[in-house]
Amino acid sequence: MSKPPRIRILTGLLFALGVAVWFFTQSQKTDKHPQAAVPAAEHDAHAAHLERTGKLAEFAKEWRATLSLVRSHPEPELVRARLLELRLKWLEEDPLVLAQIVAFLLRAGDDAATGLPFEVGPGGVLGSWPTLRTFLLELLACADPDQAALTAREVLHATRSVDEYALALKPLTRPGPWRAPDAELADRFAGMLGNRDWQNADGFAEALDLVRVCHSPAVVAALEDWLNSGGDARLAGMALHEAAAEDPARVVLPVAADPDLLADTPVLRAELMARAAISDPAQEAAVLSYLENGSISQDEKNRFLGLFPLRSATTGYRLYGGNPAPFQQATVAADDDATLKIVQSWLLDPDLQTLQPSLEAMETRVRTWVNQEWLLRDRK
Repeated sequence: MSKPPRIRILTGLLFALGVAVWFFTQSQKTDKHPQAAVPAAEHDAHAAHLERTGKLAEFAKEWRATLSLVRSHPEPELVRARLLELRLKWLEEDPLVLAQIVAFLLRAGDDAATGLPFEVGPGGVLGSWPTLRTFLLELLACADPDQAALTAREVLHATRSVDEYALALKPLTRPGPWRAPDAELADRFAGMLGNRDWQNADGFAEALDLVRVCHSPAVVAALEDWLNSGGDARLAGMALHEAAAEDPARVVLPVAADPDLLADTPVLRAELMARAAISDPAQEAAVLSYLENGSISQDEKNRFLGLFPLRSATTGYRLYGGNPAPFQQATVAADDDATLKIVQSWLLDPDLQTLQPSLEAMETRVRTWVNQEWLLRDRK
């Protein structure tokens, strides 16, 4: 049955009022990274479409029912089942319509705790959501990318929740023209690290993976600064290791260039330097500079030589980008060949004579790997 005219008019007025209020609040903000506004005529057309098709009222009704259910404090698994059902249904909608309605619901500000953890699943999609707003933000990342980026920046500017902040970053990391510049991602990341009240939350830990997918040196520097200022060494170390495993130059080169970086965590510094891809001339030079640096202790250098070349990898789902990539056998073999030649030259370097025992042990270890790799090649 169609709605009475008064109800249809009221729904349209409420939606138009919401859009108008949002544009007014946006004009008052001073975000460092403003997003170009969608033309008013386009918004009017979208609002008219939503009102004409009844989509806004349909989604709002389902959302109110969900809010009511969650606020009655049922078992968390019942909430999860309801949200999975709602997610499946809403994702059948046109992505632009979904993005607009999710944005409207986020701006309304209604929320409720679900009793569920912040849990990343396959494809970086959450399998459970700690609040209903995190559910909406996760949906937003699956919707129209332009509208999602616009709404994400609004949330990043205003939210007081690190779980929301972490999820709002997702649309800005999506490959394509809507991906935020690395400089912006670095600024957002530094802003998150600077909020001490956020640092024990699951969303904060998951968001540290931004170091792996953002290629700005400022992201690595921000995490190292956070660690040096008392940040969680375990979390920072995991994030830096994953970034170095995927692209060692991004971590190795700045660490070698600045002896003050990670000086308070020498074990971590040695481990990160041990991830260098020595077949890259720039990284080879960085490692030699590190070994010849008199301000670095003998113990740290021995730690490095006992691990180098380090290729341990982590697995599991990540909030941003794809899962960590496995090491490629051909790349590993080529790097081992280069490493063996270089360590043999280090054994003859008079500036490294104090490291002879560790260098000899390393040479033996790498030679064994190279011989094994040649045996594998011969069998193919």
